Amino acid sequence: MASINRTAYPVYQEKMGDEDLRDLSQLSTDDQEFLDCSASDDRQKLALAMFLKAFDYLGYFPPLESIPSIKRLHLIEQLFGQAPGKHLDSTMPATSLHRCKEKVRHHRAVQQFAPARAFVEDLTRTAAHTMSDPADLINVAIEGLRRENIELPAFSTLDRLTNHIRQQVHLELFAQITQDLSVEQVDNLNDLLVVPIDEHFTPFNKLKKNPGMPTLKNVRLWAEHLSYITSILNPAPFLQGVSHTKVRQFAAEVEALEVQDLLDIKLPNKRPAMLLCFLHHVQTRVRDELVEMFLRRVRRTVNAAKTRLKALQEEHRALEENLLQALGQILNVAGDESIAPVALGNEVMGIFQNRGGVDQLKQQYEATSAFHQNNYLPLLWDVHRRHRAILFNLLELLEIRTATQDRSRVMFMIRVIFSKRALGLL
Repeated sequence: MASINRTAYPVYQEKMGDEDLRDLSQLSTDDQEFLDCSASDDRQKLALAMFLKAFDYLGYFPPLESIPSIKRLHLIEQLFGQAPGKHLDSTMPATSLHRCKEKVRHHRAVQQFAPARAFVEDLTRTAAHTMSDPADLINVAIEGLRRENIELPAFSTLDRLTNHIRQQVHLELFAQITQDLSVEQVDNLNDLLVVPIDEHFTPFNKLKKNPGMPTLKNVRLWAEHLSYITSILNPAPFLQGVSHTKVRQFAAEVEALEVQDLLDIKLPNKRPAMLLCFLHHVQTRVRDELVEMFLRRVRRTVNAAKTRLKALQEEHRALEENLLQALGQILNVAGDESIAPVALGNEVMGIFQNRGGVDQLKQQYEATSAFHQNNYLPLLWDVHRRHRAILFNLLELLEIRTATQDRSRVMFMIRVIFSKRALGLL
């Protein structure tokens, strides 16, 4: 049974202050006219007022004795403006209370729950295909009832109804997932719960454990693990049309169970359906770890190249200063208009010779200009080549798809890379 505190089922909270309760029991002019026209005596007027304001807040009719006393006192003050003793102590027959509720329903144009049960069932059944928590399903039912101005039933009624529909939807999903499974595929799933000869653990126990830390050192173990779990069965075709939340819920339930718990499942289709969800979850988790492994290595490669670029820029700072000084000397000589062109050429050549010669200055220029624009791409290769084989192995294990509409260029480059790698060119 779901906890009422985890749902939106309205109740009078213990922490509600007196002012809040008084505000909830404030009668409008329309309410006063309704009470004056509908009540035959003071007792009935008080009961009508209590039911009216309770329903406005709760959406159902609670027992009169459960309504907070401060709310009753405030209603009495508004209705009679006198000492409330006789009104609080008065009681009414069940038939009279029933008539009071009917008058409030008519005044507020409220529909009772029983005729609208089918509406709530349809609403909950639709939500149960995407939601897993019973409390969430109860909240969906409450929201729909309040929106359509339908009287809320007892919380236990909603709890039983949502649980029943939830179980029905699960059975339908189990049948949907397993309807195309062959006998051989069902046997493959059941074999996950059997300890193979000469081994100590079932394949199911192996699926629940990772093959080690997701690092490049363990990439071979992760690759072998992915190859093994994908060889069992591809669950994706069987899970089409099933929401991700339900697949995740069933997978989480399986992960929390032991082998014997799964063997004890007797409902038809439930065990293979839940194992398919669990297998899909494991395959997705391993692929996600491999993707993260690949991205971490790419980020480290880029960061290493950027760090090397900064170091080179610091190393080349002296070369830049030397080149700038040489340029400054050339400009000073060229600015002297009295120097003949031939003499100017000799002066420039002298500056070059004093600074190591033309070839050395040219090498210094090429070294500094290569990394002057923060271009770290030429430095990637030295870092990348040490892990190139591992990264290509990861790419082959993963299904790469472009995230944009222009798929031709990306997929073409991936095919080129794999083709060259197959030919030993990469």
